[in-house]
Amino acid sequence: MINAYVSSLKMKWITVTDLKGWESPATDDYSIGTTPDFCLIDGNMKIILRTNRYENVKARIKTLLN
Repeated sequence: MINAYVSSLKMKWITVTDLKGWESPATDDYSIGTTPDFCLIDGNMKIILRTNRYENVKARIKTLLN
């Protein structure tokens, strides 16, 4: 169900969910306290940006591509 929904949005990024909301262990494992929570991960699986603002994501990607 969630895969069909995410596919319908045609997002160009990976979306991860276990559908447990705030009861998910991931909220503690990754210190998620707000939504949205964006992480940019490089080719070495290192988090290079973590923010709750889409504008910050766009700016960082633009910087990386230039």
